[in-house]
Amino acid sequence: MKVRIALATVLALALAGCAGDGPNAPVDPAAPADTGPISLVGLWTVADAGEEAGTVLRIAPKKQLSLWRTCGALTGSWAAAQDLFLGELTSGGENCQPVENPSWLRDASGYQSVGDTKILVDRNGKQLARLVPGGKPKVGSGVDPAEAAPPVITDEDRAELTRTPQVPATLTRVEPTQIVGRWVPVAAGGRAYVEFKDDRTWTGSDGCNGNGGRWTATGSSMLATAGPSTLIACDGAPVPAWLTSTAAAGLADGVLVLLDPTGAEVARLKKG
Repeated sequence: MKVRIALATVLALALAGCAGDGPNAPVDPAAPADTGPISLVGLWTVADAGEEAGTVLRIAPKKQLSLWRTCGALTGSWAAAQDLFLGELTSGGENCQPVENPSWLRDASGYQSVGDTKILVDRNGKQLARLVPGGKPKVGSGVDPAEAAPPVITDEDRAELTRTPQVPATLTRVEPTQIVGRWVPVAAGGRAYVEFKDDRTWTGSDGCNGNGGRWTATGSSMLATAGPSTLIACDGAPVPAWLTSTAAAGLADGVLVLLDPTGAEVARLKKG
């Protein structure tokens, strides 16, 4: 009898071990949780921000951002680094006009993690909003439900969102105070320029089209978002596209060098 019980126990343990390797295996509680920008991807209920109950912020790969209110959705873009976050709403349905960035999003420069909750903070670390995991956007007629579904992260997205730009040793660390001011492309850019303001907004032009947005930086990391722009053909320089592609920056003999998430050089700017 003891031999039968022992064999049954061994068989049960073996079957349990096999089941744990299957597609429905439980998540290992000791596995490290995602951190950094990838941890922001998802559906978040916005709390403590003065929003109407049930407002949901959807943060998706490819810099897709949408804020879901009773009127519908406002859409835009986002950018993030390890502790930095920027969001910019640029368009919305006719029921959500005019398109305005709420103060909690407009002033957000970073984020903190408290358990599963994300805290958006301004440049001084003041709390602006709590993002609580989960939430179900109110989808109106004529809207593709996929636009409000929980975002899916592909292997390509994961690689992009977990990539840390490598700043070349030839560049020196740049502080936010050194970025403030007016800059022009080192290469010929006509009347193209960008002016970084101390309040973390920027204005500029590709030489024909005016634009603006927000920026933030710390250490070697630098991020920027851009608002809507006219589309006049121009022989200047694509300054707004440069800024929204930037993930890091450094100085080389007073020249501001912008780098993308892979560490590749985007552009060089000099004080103008």
